Amino acid sequence: MAIIPSTQKFHTVAEDIPTKNRGSELANSGREAVTMQDIIDSIPTSTGIFEEGPGGAASTQRVGSSNVADGTSSTVSGGYNNEARGDNSTISGGINNVSVGNRSVIGGGTNNRSFGFNSSVVGGVNNISNGESSSVGGGSTNEASVQFATIGGGFSHTASGISSTISGGNTNTASGQDSTIAGGNSNSAEADRSFIGGGYQNTINNVASGSTIGGGYNHTISSGGFNTIGGGNTNTATGSSDSTVGGGGGNDATGQGSTVGGGQNNSASNLDSTVGGGGFNVSSGTQSTVSGGSRNTASGVKSTVGGGVYNTASGQTSTISGGTYNTASGDYSTVSGGENNTASAVTFGKSTIGGGSNNTANSDFSTISGGSQNTASAYYSTMGGGLQNTASGRASVVVGGQQNIASGYRSFIGGGYYNVADGISSSIIGGDYNNTNGYNGAHIIGSSIYADRSDCTFVENLTITQVPTSAVGLSSGSVWNNGGVLNIVL
Repeated sequence: MAIIPSTQKFHTVAEDIPTKNRGSELANSGREAVTMQDIIDSIPTSTGIFEEGPGGAASTQRVGSSNVADGTSSTVSGGYNNEARGDNSTISGGINNVSVGNRSVIGGGTNNRSFGFNSSVVGGVNNISNGESSSVGGGSTNEASVQFATIGGGFSHTASGISSTISGGNTNTASGQDSTIAGGNSNSAEADRSFIGGGYQNTINNVASGSTIGGGYNHTISSGGFNTIGGGNTNTATGSSDSTVGGGGGNDATGQGSTVGGGQNNSASNLDSTVGGGGFNVSSGTQSTVSGGSRNTASGVKSTVGGGVYNTASGQTSTISGGTYNTASGDYSTVSGGENNTASAVTFGKSTIGGGSNNTANSDFSTISGGSQNTASAYYSTMGGGLQNTASGRASVVVGGQQNIASGYRSFIGGGYYNVADGISSSIIGGDYNNTNGYNGAHIIGSSIYADRSDCTFVENLTITQVPTSAVGLSSGSVWNNGGVLNIVL
């Protein structure tokens, strides 16, 4: 075998044409006849030029380096100990990579496997693309195991749902069809069309299709569809559909269309129920709302608690604005604030307490504005305030004072202490220890007066000023001063 010197020039002629003895001896001494085989033999194997693969037809592999291109039209461009087994498969470089699927591609890296038809592994270590048209961009120990599954990077991911995607992070699993995990650690998107943005140990179970966890820690969506958790930690959204937890910790949205905005350990458990925030609040009535505060409960249909602590709105469309230990158990009942107040009318409801403490409005359309330990217990009864007063007659009124009782129909007490208006349309303006004694139309102005007949006004120490001195022009029943003597016009 002749080795051609690198500086030699040559030209070709037909094999039967003599190439010597056509010139002088000096010219012939500088000529050398070579063949094409001599040229091939002159190229050293260490230059890395490609050669036709020994296995697959029209395959190409880099010379040396223990690479194998077995598939038809397969290619190994470089690297070491790589195998392109599938037809039209390609390995660009790396070490110990195997491309088995037809038209599969491995860009580089180490110990990667591309088994699926049209599958690809761009790089990284120990990655596997098993499914048809599946893809692993890089990272380590990732597996895209089904059709159109994609892993961008990271490590220890599994994309086992058709058209599932994991962008990055580590130890994430996307097993639902069209499921997506953008990043984070130890997240699992099992449901079809589910999405996890990131965070740690979040789970969307396989029955919760279309659900979303934005991020955070240890969230669970175990049932329903199109449920959402925005963030926070240890939240649960398990309504039959469209339940939402915005954030916070330990919150549960278990009713269809229910919402917990944030806070801690809150629960929205019925249809379209809402907890805005706060802690340990429960919205268990249909379309009920707890805006905030702590340990409040809205259990009536369309009931509302605005805030405060330990308040309970259990009547339909009942409302507690705030305060502490208040109860609105009657339908359409309202407690605006205060402490230990109860609006509990049960037939038509609509009892109201403005504030104060330990007040009870337990009849339909009854009202207590404020004060303490007051009771409005009859239809349309009204209590302005004061202490330990009772309006127990229908349409009765106690404005204020202490320990007053208006028990007659349309009875009235303006104030004072220990007064009783028990006759129909009876009234006591004020004072102490007055009593209409059941007489209708009895009215008392003063103190310690007891009525003894109906339709009469009882006055203590009456003083009349500017009394007329003539009866002229006065109507019947008028009083006039007749020379120091009071006269009544008949």
